[in-house]
Amino acid sequence: MRNFKKIVLTIMLGVLVLLPSAVYAKTEIKTNEELKAATKNGGDIVLQNDIVLTDDITVKGQNISIDLNGNTITLKAYIDVFEGSLEFKGNGLIKDDREDTNATIYVYGSADSKAVAFATLTVGKDVKIETKRYGITVWPCEVTENSVKKAVPTYGTVVNFNGTIISTNKNAGAITINGNIQNNGKLENAPIINIGKTAVIKSSADTAMYAAGIGSWNIDGGEFEGNSVIGIKSGKLVINDGVFTAVGDPKTGELYGNGIISTGSAIQIENNAGYAGNMEIVINGGTFNSNKGLSIYHYPPTDKQENALKSLVINGGIFNAKFKLLDNDNVTIEYGEFTNEIFSYLKNGYIQSETDGVYSVSNIIGSGAGLLINGKVNTDYVKPGEEVTISTMGSFELDSVEVTTSDDQKVTVKDNKFVMPNKLVRVNAKTTQLYDILFEANENVEITFTTGGKEVESVKAGAEVKFNYTPKAGYIVKKISLVNLDTNKEIEVKDNTFTMPGASVEVKVTLEKVASIIETSKPIEVAGGVDKTVAEDLSKVKVDNSKTGLAESVDLSKLEDVTKNDNIEVTIKTSLTSYDKEKNVLVYDIKPYYSVNGTEKGIISNDALTKAVKIELPVPSNVTDTHVKVTHKSGDKVIDTKSYEIKTRGEDKYIVLETNSFSTFELSFYTPASVENPKTGDNIMAYVITLVGSVLIIGGAVVVLKKRFNH
Repeated sequence: MRNFKKIVLTIMLGVLVLLPSAVYAKTEIKTNEELKAATKNGGDIVLQNDIVLTDDITVKGQNISIDLNGNTITLKAYIDVFEGSLEFKGNGLIKDDREDTNATIYVYGSADSKAVAFATLTVGKDVKIETKRYGITVWPCEVTENSVKKAVPTYGTVVNFNGTIISTNKNAGAITINGNIQNNGKLENAPIINIGKTAVIKSSADTAMYAAGIGSWNIDGGEFEGNSVIGIKSGKLVINDGVFTAVGDPKTGELYGNGIISTGSAIQIENNAGYAGNMEIVINGGTFNSNKGLSIYHYPPTDKQENALKSLVINGGIFNAKFKLLDNDNVTIEYGEFTNEIFSYLKNGYIQSETDGVYSVSNIIGSGAGLLINGKVNTDYVKPGEEVTISTMGSFELDSVEVTTSDDQKVTVKDNKFVMPNKLVRVNAKTTQLYDILFEANENVEITFTTGGKEVESVKAGAEVKFNYTPKAGYIVKKISLVNLDTNKEIEVKDNTFTMPGASVEVKVTLEKVASIIETSKPIEVAGGVDKTVAEDLSKVKVDNSKTGLAESVDLSKLEDVTKNDNIEVTIKTSLTSYDKEKNVLVYDIKPYYSVNGTEKGIISNDALTKAVKIELPVPSNVTDTHVKVTHKSGDKVIDTKSYEIKTRGEDKYIVLETNSFSTFELSFYTPASVENPKTGDNIMAYVITLVGSVLIIGGAVVVLKKRFNH
């Protein structure tokens, strides 16, 4: 039985290994005959040569992907997608020199109203179609009645276009949905045209893109050019982005039942009762140009004819030519830039603003000196639902803010932020002017100003301002004066604090050069009589005595041969003079020295030190004690005795000695005889918890061991 299972498993693994190569194998083709055979089977096809197509590519249920691979297909036959999918990808050209009003590629669909993605055509970004026909036509399903073909509702057609179409037939554009696709005027499962951001479409025909039949057009971007760019008679058009340029002559719109006549418009809307109608247009962005005509043109219906444009919504876009619509059009303009006045199309209390002949939408009005809306002085529009931040320019402070809508409803404001409603809003802010504290940068002194503990550069009148300054080594501050720039009078200063006037203030600092002082670090020296092992051990300990505080402690007036123009260097010299191994006692001789302009002058006397300094001293690695008793001596006289805890840094041991006088320091090592008894309830509780925890751990360990041995 086990052997049988192994055999089955081996067979299954073999199938799984072979399956990918069988399923995903690519067919390389070089001739029309090979292409014909490959498309019948479907799958991935890669061209190896230019091909003249003399046999139709017919898609009826296959899923075909053709990689042009840098090659050209020249058409002498048809490409028809009835059912399934056909994709053209890779860099390459599809060329069709047959000049008529047929199509280079036809895409059909299903008569089943529930069909979705029944027939799909995809054209990749690097694919170019050069044609003297329509580039792509969505054609209706047909039935034959009394030997006559009749168009029926068509569903489940999808075209995804990301490439380039150059159509040079003046009677045939680039992409169209045939006008016989009417589907009773309903958009559900009607043909879909998706045009991507990489699309380029140029046409010599009346319109480059012609929405004659019912369907949905979704344009995410691209570049488009034609006498008119888009002509629509039916369906839904959604434009998110793109550049649309009409180059044709302007004409009065004319109803036409067998095509469309250019009006020189970026978008022309024809209200024609012979088509499905039910038009919806949403423009979210894009640039709409017309060299001679209009950006949008809706031309009138005939008498007593229903307006087939159900709605036109403009949420954004730049319209560089005027638009012309009907009086009874249902138009809403949310945002955009226009060359027409737009106030009659604005909703929700929005208002029209105009700058240099460009009309735009304003839905936010601000009042308050120095007010910024989203960081800008002039903010006219904020998209509903977005967060708005209220702030001020640097010379103003925001005291309070209130936001109300055009119908006097209050908008919730938190932390000077609110969410933009779909209404006109007014931002009413109360602000206080701030006045600058001006100080010309000086490399020899740093000065800061604070109010309420916060560092500031400008403050409101009446605020108490404190300043702190730090001169560079070698300088002292002789005088600080503050001048009111309105009155040019000096401001009273007390304890480095002044009251800000209602004007800017200039700070003037007078410096005087004095002797500069820096501290350097010297390595610890070891006397010749000290055990070499101890000397080597201590030399490995890394101590940092570059910032002991000696430079800050020295009173320069008590040093000999020092003037204000001198450069003073101070350092601490430490020498290990002896080590008593039996008593475990080290003796260090520590003295501070100073140099003037690079020449050592001698020892700094103890009376020249104004405060204590901190010195790191190494401790031998073999010391196991925890504390050090340091006896400070001058000859045989004991100056003081202090106890220090031994510190560690990595594997190094050291102490930090603190002193304000120097001579000999004797270090002896010890560990306190007993731990101090706890003196507080917290300490007693800590001992109890530790004891209980230890008992529990030991008990748990015993239980585990018993269980293991029982097994």
